[in-house]
Amino acid sequence: MMSSRGDLVTAPSCLTPAVTADWRALRTHVYEAVDGHVGEILRLLEAGCERSFWSCASYCAVEGGHISFLEGDPPVSCYLVLQGTFRVYGLTPRGREVTFWYSRPGQFLGLAEILTGGTRRCCAQAREAAAVLAFRREQFVEVAQVNPRLSYALAQHLATRQRRACEAELAVATAPVETRLARLLLLLATESDPTGDGTVINDRYSQQELADMIGASRQATNEVLNHMRRTGLIGISKGRVIFTDRNGVRVAASNC
Repeated sequence: MMSSRGDLVTAPSCLTPAVTADWRALRTHVYEAVDGHVGEILRLLEAGCERSFWSCASYCAVEGGHISFLEGDPPVSCYLVLQGTFRVYGLTPRGREVTFWYSRPGQFLGLAEILTGGTRRCCAQAREAAAVLAFRREQFVEVAQVNPRLSYALAQHLATRQRRACEAELAVATAPVETRLARLLLLLATESDPTGDGTVINDRYSQQELADMIGASRQATNEVLNHMRRTGLIGISKGRVIFTDRNGVRVAASNC
């Protein structure tokens, strides 16, 4: 796939406040375009901060394959994912891509460096056609500083990601591949459909992507997936994982 690259704020597909002429028009456009659960983040805005938030935001339509930023880039902007999924990954010294996680609707992308400074520590690419709210660093920090509820939500977001990173690192050192994969599948099911019953992973992942996220080889991941299918824990239909025995997967996730 040919990949485009560039700062989303300056992309021609961005609908900026200057274009909409009124921050309220941008807000209306976003609420009409996005999934309902994204509104949970937007409703955190204090009444007195809503105008400043929307006035510094740009609505950007993103083509599948677009690279939002690369490791080493300066942190120009951060993004709130509205539609689609972004793969966050790194590069090994030999140039192999290693997937860390996926940013989904309602999650921030490229946030850490915006708040802490320094260059990007990873890369981000749209898996499919997507949409984001893009914010310039200086303006976003100003809004966060005067919006306690938004600041708290950002702290929760970063704390959750840090906890998951620590859990993943500990699991690589102490848990077998089956346990790590079971935990990942349960997490992906919850994230792909927060309002559902958690029995289906709506997004499709390759075996290599799953292997990268649990720190295992593709061969080992394939063997565990096949074992889970043979023992009736999961099924796979049209590339999606379906839990046929969710409690059994939970038991597998608790084994160390």
